[in-house]
Amino acid sequence: MKKKDLDTLFIVAGSAGAGKSTIIRSSFLLDIPLFGEDFHSKFQKTCTSPNYEEIKKYSDARELGSIFQARHLRSLARDPSPPACLLLHIDLRGVVNQLGHAAAVRSHRKQIEEITEIPIPQKLMAKPELCDLMVSGYLSNPLFKRFDKILVNTITSSFSNNSQQLLKRKFPSKVKEEIQDKWKNLGFKKIDLAQQFHKEVYKSWERNIHILEPEGIYFTKVSEDGDLLINNEIACKGWSKKALKNN
Repeated sequence: MKKKDLDTLFIVAGSAGAGKSTIIRSSFLLDIPLFGEDFHSKFQKTCTSPNYEEIKKYSDARELGSIFQARHLRSLARDPSPPACLLLHIDLRGVVNQLGHAAAVRSHRKQIEEITEIPIPQKLMAKPELCDLMVSGYLSNPLFKRFDKILVNTITSSFSNNSQQLLKRKFPSKVKEEIQDKWKNLGFKKIDLAQQFHKEVYKSWERNIHILEPEGIYFTKVSEDGDLLINNEIACKGWSKKALKNN
């Protein structure tokens, strides 16, 4: 068994466009305890980058004390001295598309390669068995076993809200309609496939969270009134307006 030489891992997960980045950033700016009061002070120390920005390149993210992205998992695992406490932002679409394979141990990668090519073609991404293989492959990475405590907060959103938010993020200004069309269904060519994937990837995530043996599991969403709810309790009233003001 690997030694638990690291302290606490905070995970914020959800579909692309679910609002993860905005919620993470606002949690620092508005002092929102995404993982409960007991872990809040430790969580606040996980990001020291300017304006709480996320940085794509691992070496830069490490140097600036940024939020780490799902793609950084292998680099963190190879790092001789990763942060003892860190925040990992996981895009579930990326995990199912190819990151689950990249993060998995060799035997698990072989299982995946026996039934599909990598990256996984869109037409196969909504299959429950493939979602499970990719998600479990990602969560079985040995790095996770090194943390004494893991806390998971899943950001949920309806498919329609998810699609609209992703489109706004990708194209903050007007662009040609044919370019927008590529992303209006979460990057899928067909809306029915996108809807099925959105449903299945969240189910798969919930089925496989147990692999992490988490200390705490939270679910966050924005209500119709714009309040931020964590485990169905108001964590920040009027969050939508406050987050927009600080964005």
